[in-house]
Amino acid sequence: MKNSKKNLIQVVVIASVIFLFAGKSFASEITPENIIIDVNIERAIYNIQLLNVNDQLTVAAENKSADMLSRSYFEHYAFGLSPWAFIISKNYQYQSAGENLARGMLG
Repeated sequence: MKNSKKNLIQVVVIASVIFLFAGKSFASEITPENIIIDVNIERAIYNIQLLNVNDQLTVAAENKSADMLSRSYFEHYAFGLSPWAFIISKNYQYQSAGENLARGMLG
């Protein structure tokens, strides 16, 4: 269960960051939905519980992306905020979390 939550946090954060940056810079098939589908295909192969989108984490990731864009930074820690500040602001309860930032991922 711990790993499921951790993986879900990572997937949602990745998907939202990629989605927000991709929409502004280039057309791509990288979408939150496609990332979840691809991850779940691999999880099914290994009989691991499938992931679902979590609205709290989606909003947290969108807020992080919007903050990065508005303040022109691309870092995990900036302006005194940890990567987890956006998750905490949505009252999401977690034991561990991960953040992956990506850009320039043109096929």
